[in-house]
Amino acid sequence: MFSNYKINIFKLVSFLSMAVIFLAPIRKLTTLFGFFSIQQFLSILLVLAFIVGILTGKLLNHKKFLLFIIFIFIFDSFLYVYHLSTGFPPDLMNIFNRYKMWIYAYIVCVINFTDNQEVFFGRTIIFSTFFASILALVNYLLNIESLQILAFWDFRMFRAGSGLEYDTNYFAALICMSIPFHLNSKKYLSNFKLYNKKINTIIILVIFITLFLTLSRGAYLVSGLFIFYYFFKNIKNRNISINNIISSSLIILAIAIFFPTLTAIIFTRFEDITSAFNILDSSLLKRVDSLNSAKVLFANNPIFGVGIGQSALLSGSTGLIDTNRTFDNQYLTILVEQGVIFFLIYYLFLLSNIWRDFKINSLNEFNLSLIAYFIFCLFYNIETLWYFYFLLGIIMSQKRKLNESIN
Repeated sequence: MFSNYKINIFKLVSFLSMAVIFLAPIRKLTTLFGFFSIQQFLSILLVLAFIVGILTGKLLNHKKFLLFIIFIFIFDSFLYVYHLSTGFPPDLMNIFNRYKMWIYAYIVCVINFTDNQEVFFGRTIIFSTFFASILALVNYLLNIESLQILAFWDFRMFRAGSGLEYDTNYFAALICMSIPFHLNSKKYLSNFKLYNKKINTIIILVIFITLFLTLSRGAYLVSGLFIFYYFFKNIKNRNISINNIISSSLIILAIAIFFPTLTAIIFTRFEDITSAFNILDSSLLKRVDSLNSAKVLFANNPIFGVGIGQSALLSGSTGLIDTNRTFDNQYLTILVEQGVIFFLIYYLFLLSNIWRDFKINSLNEFNLSLIAYFIFCLFYNIETLWYFYFLLGIIMSQKRKLNESIN
């Protein structure tokens, strides 16, 4: 009886973690009573179920990851006290929001550390991003302006994913990070009753149409890298025949000929990337100005930074940009807000664990997805992007496999 109780707790924790992940990409559409979201409610239940699972001994602790989170908490507490003495204390809510995500990452880590749940979480990524993409397309088609523009094959005024996330580029990053799982979905859905190649093809098509309509240059770049990687990998493994290559080439050629506007939009966005070395558009100019502003703020306090969340409040004080705004670069944000000591310890820990997992699993879907995240960090300020913490939790739990292989 007691054993069954523990198993049910474990299943409840797994289910709640999946529900939170599933709803995260559509957070703006899941609000209860105007102020409380469904995933916030589920997150509370998730933490309670997790505590019961730990106390009953069903879930195994992961001390290394826990110590890392404790270190972050102690260091951030020190920084808060330090900046409090300077008269510029950071907002406690910004710090609290970080720990909500770290606690969630720790729960995911412990679940996978206790019992291998990679297939379970891989399915979650595939289903959640497909559902989010469907909602994005529906939202796009329900917009009157977008329908008018769609009639002229011009997608520039409205972007898919608008309203589902805080920023369309963040939404594009979330969907883009799921591509490795979709392109290798057989690994995660082979035992799923409804799975077949035709359905998988439709899902992948929806994902890429959604990415196209986001008009995110970063998503175009990363998704293009993924396509080339899997294309050459499949050629090397002889999983792609000559007939498949020819038929795919003919389809791409037909699209380019009969839908020239689609091709023009894609090439225009890529030209924006390649021409950045010679001509800076307004978006890139804003990033250059933010970079110069970040240099000034970092030079003022390189050791302990200016405080979590303070960069967006102080950037305008440098005189290099007109108004206060974020840097649109996660690396710059952490470096400026928390200083060089935290920056080095933080990324050395993350990258060392990712490198360890790479030696075990090579470039599996979780590693590839995190690589996408680190690329997006160059363009966006996405420390609170939930996917990062979720994938990191899976990779941190790989120590169990390493120990098993040694023994």
